[in-house]
Amino acid sequence: MDRTGGGRWGSGGLAVMALALTLSMLVMAGGATAERLAEPVVTPSQQITKDLRPGRGYTNAHVLVHPDDPNVMVIAHADFSTSTCLVHVSRDAGRTWAEAPAKPVPPQYKACSRPAFGDFMAARFGVDGTLFFASAGSDTPGSRGPTDGYVARSTDLGETWQFSVVAKPVEREFTRFDGTKFTALERFNYARLATHPTDPKRLSVGFRVETADAFTPAPPVRSMVSASTDGGVTWSKLVDNIEESIPRDQLAGSDAPAMVIGTDGAIYAFTKERAPSGGVTLPTQPPLGARSLVNA
Repeated sequence: MDRTGGGRWGSGGLAVMALALTLSMLVMAGGATAERLAEPVVTPSQQITKDLRPGRGYTNAHVLVHPDDPNVMVIAHADFSTSTCLVHVSRDAGRTWAEAPAKPVPPQYKACSRPAFGDFMAARFGVDGTLFFASAGSDTPGSRGPTDGYVARSTDLGETWQFSVVAKPVEREFTRFDGTKFTALERFNYARLATHPTDPKRLSVGFRVETADAFTPAPPVRSMVSASTDGGVTWSKLVDNIEESIPRDQLAGSDAPAMVIGTDGAIYAFTKERAPSGGVTLPTQPPLGARSLVNA
């Protein structure tokens, strides 16, 4: 692994939220037709969810196009009001949608979503069309508490899912904003996914790790990444993609990693860091020829 700011491991449609958080979609004309037009043509929006509950809370949608069939699209999203995750599928380029029969939530968990800022779940197609979904599962739907990081995978567009737990929380030391320390269980949140551009067996998942204790908030102190070389069946030990370049005692916090996988299998992870008061001394960085990423 590179010991620099970013980690390196070797080994269209537009979704909008309609009134009351009901999902709808705009479809733009594409392909050969679009090339002959002087400007893009936007078709009328299509309703995706038919739920009429006043308290429905569909959010955090990820819009994906199948790598082999542009008519097949997926919207992976969550419903805050029921703390669950779900997938809708279109087979006619976004004109009509149907909810997938199975949810990307392992049966041992009661919840896979909770109110949060930013993306808390992730979805990607593998190069072979396998649909991957990453989130955090728990026994309770509350906004805090310990969670397990997991990845779901489907080869039939959500008809069935297979699951693998990537990480389970352990008790460890956290540092509050005022500098005092305390011990609490971990909470995995803000999942990220990256798939290899040519190898369907290689992918990576990342999480922001924070305290599960709702009454003693502390900055997230870990940006963790794991890799799979068997299509998401098993996962490597989690690696902190910032700790080896900035020692833990000089780092007040980090965040969820953004990732991409190169054709050579290298995983590049980028995250932001929170320096303690007084700033942080960054290590000398290698020349650009080393192909490393430096944290912002």
